[in-house]
Amino acid sequence: VTSAGELALLAGPFGRLDPAARRDLWDYLRAVAVDDPDRALGALLRRLVPGRRADAAELRTRFRQVAPFRDGGWSAAGDHLAEHVALHALWVPRTGFAFDGATRDFLRALFGFTHLAAGHAPTLDPWDSALERLGWSAAVAQGRRMLAPDALGRIAAGQSQLLFALPGLLERWLARVDRAEASS
Repeated sequence: VTSAGELALLAGPFGRLDPAARRDLWDYLRAVAVDDPDRALGALLRRLVPGRRADAAELRTRFRQVAPFRDGGWSAAGDHLAEHVALHALWVPRTGFAFDGATRDFLRALFGFTHLAAGHAPTLDPWDSALERLGWSAAVAQGRRMLAPDALGRIAAGQSQLLFALPGLLERWLARVDRAEASS
């Protein structure tokens, strides 16, 4: 428990992931959180070990069809992030793949933490709020970088491509801020 009263996973094998595993698993979780099965599978495939009968097309189909409320889950709505991850984990070996060691350890930690959190707040999805908070923090950091005086100077000096992209980036950043404020 951190000084802010939050639970954090800091030790164990999942606490020592190499940078590539961290990036891939973070990309996977973000894709699952926004219901993007193709992007989720793309990130997870980098962590999987294909067997002799590995079928990536079948795994992609299964990822696209995951529906925890139908397939059974922990919550009545079946919409917790961990429920989607659990169903993905179910299909990985059934389609001829295996998890690498780092991913297996990470999933054990994720499911263990989810089980622990469900005992204290069964109706809350701890991963949804955590990912939302991290996304909001990343959006704020990106906004600060975009609005820094040196960044604005580069725009004025001829970065027209960034100038054209700026309204869309600001709109996405403001949408994240609005979602974060609405959830607090």
